[in-house]
Amino acid sequence: MSICQKLINFVELNILLLTFCFTLAGVCLGCISGLVPGIHVNTLCVILITIYPSVTPHMITLTNNIDPAMISILFSSMIVSAATVHSFLDFIPSVFLGAPEDSKILSVLPGHRLLLRGKGMEAVECAAKGSLIGALLAITLAFPFRLLMGDPLKLYELLVPFIPAILIAIVALLIVSEKENNQITAIIDAREGSVDFSSPSVILSPPFPSEGARVRLSGRIRRVFLRSYRISTPNGCWKLRIKGNIPEGYATIEGVWRLQRRRIRKKLIALAIFLCSGILGFIVLRGKLPLNPLLPGISDNLLFPLLSGLFGVPSLLLSFGRSKIPPQESKSPARINCCSAIKGTIIGAFVGWCPGVTSTTGAVIASFVTSKRKVDPIDSSKDFITMVSALGTSATVFNLIALTTIGKSRSGAMIAVKEIIGSQEIVASLNEISPVFSLMLFSIFFASLIGFTLTILFGKRISKKLENVDMKRVNTVVLLFLISLVLLMTGPVGFVVLIAATSLGLLPPLLGVKRVQLTGCLLLPIIIFFVEL
Repeated sequence: MSICQKLINFVELNILLLTFCFTLAGVCLGCISGLVPGIHVNTLCVILITIYPSVTPHMITLTNNIDPAMISILFSSMIVSAATVHSFLDFIPSVFLGAPEDSKILSVLPGHRLLLRGKGMEAVECAAKGSLIGALLAITLAFPFRLLMGDPLKLYELLVPFIPAILIAIVALLIVSEKENNQITAIIDAREGSVDFSSPSVILSPPFPSEGARVRLSGRIRRVFLRSYRISTPNGCWKLRIKGNIPEGYATIEGVWRLQRRRIRKKLIALAIFLCSGILGFIVLRGKLPLNPLLPGISDNLLFPLLSGLFGVPSLLLSFGRSKIPPQESKSPARINCCSAIKGTIIGAFVGWCPGVTSTTGAVIASFVTSKRKVDPIDSSKDFITMVSALGTSATVFNLIALTTIGKSRSGAMIAVKEIIGSQEIVASLNEISPVFSLMLFSIFFASLIGFTLTILFGKRISKKLENVDMKRVNTVVLLFLISLVLLMTGPVGFVVLIAATSLGLLPPLLGVKRVQLTGCLLLPIIIFFVEL
């Protein structure tokens, strides 16, 4: 008897109540993974897969001797609800933790840009509303999309031969999306000049000097990286070339004005970073590096230290110059652009089916292929956050559709569902419009409503609490926590991967290119895999 037949024969009210309870459990797990930095939902999924065989007998007893096949469905509902809530709440720590000092890096994430202007809560509200719209639209499109990609139209089978070309085109779009700054970019060569910390202020005003002219100006000198310095003035932020090391602080410098012509510089840097991250990802994912975790059985791959090093740790390191976040405004609920949420959902359908394409990658593609009418950085940041949030949450739904239609898992949560239910059972019992699939959608729907409420609630409380908290201490604790997790889960090898990934992850914000180029760690190995086929 198939899972569907067993489900139909069981009392439907009991199944709904049990699904509701397991969904609540998933919501709790999603809160943990979403709010605690370093605990990704994939990590939770690995733990749940590990403990599933041992907890199944106890769950059968607690559910009044329900069929074990039903336990796998209920357990899977808990996983998808955890993934859904995680997609709502994980934006909160990404906004309030790791915000850099204003002039310390060249590129700032949209959420941090709003936080630095006192609009951190607006960023959280945009993310929550975007995720909710994305989830509801994706659930509405779930059944039609299954018919489109699976039987009877089978559009996915027609697209499979073109996946390598699609991925290569995505990489090309990511590189081309890097645009050079229109403002004047210059280096002040002070190697033969002087740096004086006691002279009176000298303001450099437009029109700016020509190439090779001697200049004298005052500003705040900051060390960006090793021996890389910048001087911030009211009219711009300029690079400094000096001999040796100098202290940070307000100073007057004298040197030679050197213009920088950057026609393709950013694109070349982006390509180099993409290739480096791709090579690192290939070594980590397919190099069969030995693992010696301090806590065996929790993780069997190095994806966690790789992604933490590329995206998490660099933000924390770059934020150590900021002791407190700026005071946050408390205004009426933020308004969002619904078109951005709809756009994110449409791209989320693509992300949910295309391997290796992340939510941020999809957002870059969406912003590249559509016209940009807004020039206000605040409005564009809100639109981007709304789009990325809708994209990420809708992708969870479309990942489920892909799993139940073609048996392919496109995320860590769906890998866990596939392993718990079994690949054969998924294809056999979920390949039609089944009650099981409806239960999964019910879990996502209910988890989305709770996730939206919790995101607003936790966002308001955290924004108020962190205004008077020393962020250096918070970031230090988070950084030590991440390092401890890496050592516990992956051992010394994972720690080496974390250091290598962190070194690479620092480059995009320091060099002024988009961090999305670091997704080469996933895209390049997947492209190689499909080419090998």
